[in-house]
Amino acid sequence: MPSKKQAAKKTSAVATAEDLWIAPKSNLKGDNGDRAWNDRLATPTGSRLLELADIALGLKKPEPPKKRRAAAAGRE
Repeated sequence: MPSKKQAAKKTSAVATAEDLWIAPKSNLKGDNGDRAWNDRLATPTGSRLLELADIALGLKKPEPPKKRRAAAAGRE
């Protein structure tokens, strides 16, 4: 029985600009139900993106996750 390393074939895929495609009109909905990301009146996610960038660069520590209360703790 061959090992997983031997069985797995390595494929090197290089993405070129001709292989990549980005939809010019996005159909994803935003916070207010608007579909175009670049046509929003307000950008509520800008501060969140900056916060995530600070975390990625190591300038800020991520906040610890909030503890959830047990839903069935008092039920018997």
